[in-house]
Amino acid sequence: MHHFQPPKNLGSSLKVVQPVPLSHTQSVYRFNDQSGRPDQVNECYPDFSPVDMRMRKCKILGGVRSRVGDGMRFWIIAVLLLAAVIAQAEKSSDSTSERIAKVELTLKAEHDIYRMSDTLQMETRLSNSGSKDVYIWEEDMCWNPARGLSMRITTSAGKYVQSPALLDCLPPPPAAGDAYQFVKISPHTFYGHVHRFKVSDLVDRPGEYTLFATFNRFLSAHFIAETFPREPISKLWTTDIPTITSNRIHIRVRP
Repeated sequence: MHHFQPPKNLGSSLKVVQPVPLSHTQSVYRFNDQSGRPDQVNECYPDFSPVDMRMRKCKILGGVRSRVGDGMRFWIIAVLLLAAVIAQAEKSSDSTSERIAKVELTLKAEHDIYRMSDTLQMETRLSNSGSKDVYIWEEDMCWNPARGLSMRITTSAGKYVQSPALLDCLPPPPAAGDAYQFVKISPHTFYGHVHRFKVSDLVDRPGEYTLFATFNRFLSAHFIAETFPREPISKLWTTDIPTITSNRIHIRVRP
């Protein structure tokens, strides 16, 4: 039987406790630091390699806790939890992006300078920058204070302008069975109208103004499902379009 002899170079800071024999080939020694607290339990046994019979190997027993090992396990668990949270957030983001359409509203005026007696011709475009078809009702492109297209005008100082004329288009409800009243906007395409306004209907005096618009569909997916339960549009009208704000255009109005 081989007996373990403590190396002489361990120093006075280590104490050897009575070995507990495990078998005829190995013994367990507990090495304590100066504080007397057990640090680890080593399984020590002779090295039977022909190179050097005097060398001995030690390994930490699996049942003994290590402060370094505990810290490493903590960080591994933390990293795994963080990865799970990120994956769930990405999945939720992908699911949300599938339900919300990517639509852009663009305004383009024919000129930059007008007189109070002129007519402002403006092109309005709804562009689909997403990867799925988007459907709108053709009456969504009319001007209304709250739904459809809504005009916003500000002065050069940023103050909102109350237009002399109210743009209050109120379309009738969609007719059942008329598939042509719905417009499909395929990915990377746009649907647009050209509108004409009297400048005097938009502002009441000369000056510099900024115009922009917002877009909200008149019809909801719930309304479509209730009104057209057997029409193909009830299966296609599933994507939400949040309130869209257009670009800003600047015009100068002269007397």
